[in-house]
Amino acid sequence: MLVDALLLSLIVGYIRGGNLRRLASLEFKFPWLVILAFLIHFFLMPLIGRSLQFGRVYAFYALIISYLLLFAVVWFNRKNRFIQIMGVGIALNFLVILLNGGMPVPLTLVQKFCPQGYEYVGNVQGFLHIPMVESTRLKFLGDLIPFPALLPRPCFALVSLGDVFLSVGVFLLIQRGMVYRGKHALKRVVGFK
Repeated sequence: MLVDALLLSLIVGYIRGGNLRRLASLEFKFPWLVILAFLIHFFLMPLIGRSLQFGRVYAFYALIISYLLLFAVVWFNRKNRFIQIMGVGIALNFLVILLNGGMPVPLTLVQKFCPQGYEYVGNVQGFLHIPMVESTRLKFLGDLIPFPALLPRPCFALVSLGDVFLSVGVFLLIQRGMVYRGKHALKRVVGFK
């Protein structure tokens, strides 16, 4: 959903007359921490999980480290209201993952909306998603929301409430960066002095 939100925001930004070069004017401290967090999340975790005997445990620790890096980014950029929205999403996802050892997903929803992922989640092959069971804590924060992908995907994505906050924050941040021209832009356009 995050990638879809990013793509949609870029498209909407262009439609609104925005420009990618304006993104450089956004005040964003320590962007390399975000890159590092995503490298850990999407490359290191699967590598660790598949190469070590106790890979799932180490992959879980790597996931926690990636979230701590994202919390650091939110803290350093806390004055930006859109990053605050993203921070809410990060916190909600982190909480449910920490309490359950992974992101809980109901297998019935996986089977209904993305049958290709059933074996992956059902056999706990993933290093992030786990089956939702009776003892799952904070079930309402799990991946419960079917989301049709903008990008080509074999099935619907199941996303969490945290993913929604995170994606809305990213969307609004990109819009602000691409389209915003300064506090007095409207006055200049309509001719006020």
